[in-house]
Parts: sequence; C-alpha cells; structure tokens
Amino acid sequence: MKAKDPKLFETINRFLTEYIPVIKRRDEDTVTAYKTGLNTFLNYICETNNCRLTDITTNEFKSKNILDYILKMADEGYAVKTINLRLSSIKSFCKYAMKNNILQIDQLNDILEISCLEETEASELIYLSLSEITSLLKLPDPNTKYGARDRFYIILLYDSGARNSEILNLPAEKFKINKNGTGEINFLGKGNKPRTTPISKEVVDAYHQYCKFWDKKKYLFYTIRNGICAPMSADNAGRILIKYEAIMKKTHPDITHLHPHLFRHSRAMHLLEVGVPLPIIQEWLGHASIETTRIYASATTEMKRKESEKVIKANPNLFPEVKFDYEDDEDILRQLAGLK
Repeated sequence: MKAKDPKLFETINRFLTEYIPVIKRRDEDTVTAYKTGLNTFLNYICETNNCRLTDITTNEFKSKNILDYILKMADEGYAVKTINLRLSSIKSFCKYAMKNNILQIDQLNDILEISCLEETEASELIYLSLSEITSLLKLPDPNTKYGARDRFYIILLYDSGARNSEILNLPAEKFKINKNGTGEINFLGKGNKPRTTPISKEVVDAYHQYCKFWDKKKYLFYTIRNGICAPMSADNAGRILIKYEAIMKKTHPDITHLHPHLFRHSRAMHLLEVGVPLPIIQEWLGHASIETTRIYASATTEMKRKESEKVIKANPNLFPEVKFDYEDDEDILRQLAGLK
C-alpha cells in the first residue's frame, strides 16, 4: 500500500541512517533510542486514529498529539527518564524535518515549547547482584558452540563494563592476552576516545573456550551470511539475553529484565561498592564527564538512605533523640558515596 506522505518516511529514513549516525556521529545505542521514540509515537498515532502507518502524514507531528502521547505514557506508569528520552528524540526529528522543508517553523516552535517532565525523586538505578551474575553465568553450556559464545558474551559484557555497541563492533585484534593470564581490551568509545580496560582471568578462560568453537575473524563476535563476515547484531545479542532471562526466572522469579546496559550498570555499582574511586570508574566506563559517573554514587547513597529508613521504622526507639537526616550533610554524603 502506498504511503500518503512518502516524503515523511524518506525523511525519517535519512534521519536515522544518515543524520544521527553519520553527521551527528552518535553510537548505535543512541540511534536505537531515537528509532524507538519515533516508532512508539507512530504506533500511538495509528492506535488513536485507528489508521495504518501508511495513512500518517507530517501533519500528525503537532504539539497536541505529542503532548497527548507523553501524557498517556505518564498515565501508564512509564519512567520519567523514558518519557523524556522519547520526547527528545521526537523534538530532534522535528528540527531535522523543518530543515528539510516538510515541517513548518510555527509547528516546530509549538513542539519545542513542550517541556520535559520533572524528575521529582532520585531514580532507582537497577542492577544485578553478584549472586545473580554468578547464577546467570552457570546457565550457558560452555561445551557447546553457542553455549560457549553466550557465556563469553555475557561475562565480557559484565567484566568490561563496556557499551554493547563497543563489544559487538570490537575487532578481534583488540582483545589482548597478557602473560599472567589476564587480558585487556583497547576500546574506541564515544567521540573516538580510546581507552584500555582490564579483563580478568575468568574472561580470558571463557575466551579460550569460545575459540574452540569459533574461528578468529575480523570481529570478536560475528555472523557469516553469504560468505560475508559482519559484527553480531544487537538484535541477536538481545535474543541471547532474553533466552537466559527466561531460564533465570524459573529459579529467580523477581530478576529484572536482562538487557546489555544492565551489565554496565551492575559492573559500575559493584566497583563502587568495593571502594573503587569515581574517577577510575569514569575511565573504566569511558564517560566523557565524571558527572555522568556520579549517578552511581547517588544511587548508592539513596539505597543506603532507604535501608536506614527501614531500620528506623522497624525500631522507632533506636534513636529517640537523634534525627536521622544527612541529606544536606556533605561530609557524610561523601563518606557514604565512597568519596572520603
């Protein structure tokens, strides 16, 4: 069926395949986020208007529709961060659409006036415990071809704390093994910023097992179709985690949804919990600014505060004359966050 507004979909395609990844030099995860934001908005328009995707025109990109869309997400309990991210992706596309003469300037101005939702509370940072990581790594059978791959992928994702796109696009030659049995990886992160990340002996052992079934190719993780070697796709990696999430739920029914970035969060939190300073974690994760890394310290402090409140609630006479409130005490906050 022919689209009523083919120029709209041509513009979306250029936005996602040329403008964001090539001109703006954003990574695969960012492109995926923009794609999700636009997809879910288009789905909302189809459901609201009871129409097909091919019926949607540029006229649907107006402030009322976008505002109704984000309010609907808020009513359905979506996280504020998710809502704001999707709003940001739609705004970015609308700016691009206006530059390409398919959206009027007055339409764009109305859209840009829509404010992000305010995050009134500290967001709870979700991550896996060490025991959950250990249990998960026992699931893949390392004596089979795909079991060895799956286990190596998961343990490397966690141990390195790297972005999923960095792992999937990693040239095999960048995985180095040291004489003492440990290893290191030379990543090229956001903004083409290089960094070297240490790798444990356990990951090196998983790598050797992986190599028993998988020949060394251009990329560390790869697929071959029609004789062409390409990096393993994000969709394929996602299917690996979905598979083991389903198995984990049989013994750990409350385990959170497994996705690649969860392992990056988990690694950062575990490093912080054992006292690794924030600047080192910043370098480990490849954050351009330490302010980004501070979310882990903030999350740790917030969790400790909640646990302390539970203790006080269970024991109301524990500190009868002491107000348990240190949110404004910079010295104690630094101590709790491992900064002192």
